[in-house]
Amino acid sequence: MPLPRVVIIVLASGPLAACGGATAESSPAATDGDTGMATTGVGRESGGGSDVSQDAGPGGGVDSMSSDSASDGNTLSDSSASSGGQATDCFPPDTDLVVTHEPTTPLPPYLAAVPDLTFGTEITRITDQAIFTAEDIPRPWHHYAKNQPWNSDGTRIILDGWPSALLDGSNYALIKSVRPPNEHHTWANTDPQIVYGVQTPVDFVAYNVDTDESTVLRSFGQFDEISYGSYEGNMSADDRYVALMGRSDGEVSIFVYDLQSDSVSPMLDGQGVWPNNVAMSQSGDYVLVQWGVTGSGEFEGISVHDGTTLAFLRHVSNLGGAHADYCYDTNGDEVMVVTSSYSSALEMVRLSDGSTTELLSKDQIDFDIHVSCRNLARPGWAYVSHFHRECCRETKPNANTLFAVRLDGSGTVEIFGHQHQSDIEDYDRAAFGVPSRDGTRVMFRSDWHDGTGSPEGVVHSYVAQASCD
Repeated sequence: MPLPRVVIIVLASGPLAACGGATAESSPAATDGDTGMATTGVGRESGGGSDVSQDAGPGGGVDSMSSDSASDGNTLSDSSASSGGQATDCFPPDTDLVVTHEPTTPLPPYLAAVPDLTFGTEITRITDQAIFTAEDIPRPWHHYAKNQPWNSDGTRIILDGWPSALLDGSNYALIKSVRPPNEHHTWANTDPQIVYGVQTPVDFVAYNVDTDESTVLRSFGQFDEISYGSYEGNMSADDRYVALMGRSDGEVSIFVYDLQSDSVSPMLDGQGVWPNNVAMSQSGDYVLVQWGVTGSGEFEGISVHDGTTLAFLRHVSNLGGAHADYCYDTNGDEVMVVTSSYSSALEMVRLSDGSTTELLSKDQIDFDIHVSCRNLARPGWAYVSHFHRECCRETKPNANTLFAVRLDGSGTVEIFGHQHQSDIEDYDRAAFGVPSRDGTRVMFRSDWHDGTGSPEGVVHSYVAQASCD
């Protein structure tokens, strides 16, 4: 017999959804949490990568390889770049997490916005299995919570799989299929046409979605393979620095590639351990390594390293593979948002000194979450989604709910809506909630209460946002 569904409702005064631009408190440029915040992408000086080794491969940008076009005469649709593809600076109201019940609603029609009956937000289904399969797009959903699906100006979206769907960033219409780098890849933060990633086995490339061409920036031929963070990497916010992993004859190295100077940092010896993932902080000042091994040692849990020298700085978590991400808090300090090493509480850990602030208590949130800080244009908030595990049925206020949490220790959250997931434990059914760059929208996966069949038959991507009409 299926277990009864218990999920979240927020008890809040005032309307269920509010326009963020209506008051100074809710505007992203004027909230108390944003006042005095450092701009993302700052950090190392332009010469920060000068003390580096130059023996990692040939000079970048000299080779070009073209892939077969996946478009049959299709051209990119027009979108409003001036608005960044985003509707408004509109956010749900500030509130707290409490537990209540989720109403059952029918599957939304493709590209139709429907109301979330609890929170007054809007949810739009942006993919359709039949339509995308007919276009030879095998995975009609976005990739992961730490992989930003919107490009730098918000006018386009790339989804998961290869080939991948390219969507309009505002109305979500399917534009065409594209063939980005075949290992991990992310949109550039500074160029709306470019996707950076690894073309296996050893090339780091820039892919242009308009021309469907890839340019090799650097080939790391001293390795048998390289990885862009083991499918969880992100570059610095200015697109200058990227943390990579390389493997050869059982030896593992972690290093930073500086795209501006075409130079490579000293190598961090991974002691033969292929980490769960590595990533740059947004400033480029730090490299974060999740070792995939639980513990408090230098090569266990999560460690912070200098972004220039890769020198070990500090240990910041005992968790070997936590679903963490790296953000700016409301004071402008770079932090990691992560589940506590000792309970299910959500914490932020300051990268500069390891100091910890609790964001949500263990009674408010469980272990089964993904964190995303891909809202680079809205620092001071992290976005959280939930996933199901058969082992862990205890219901807490975060269950089946998408929300943003303010990075100041106040416990303030904004609820974007229910995830409408079935209780089936399946990785591809996880929500993997990820915000747009300005934080006004959250993309998530859902099987919409349909636990039958395979994910390829029932899982779609959706977008939740506040309704401010």
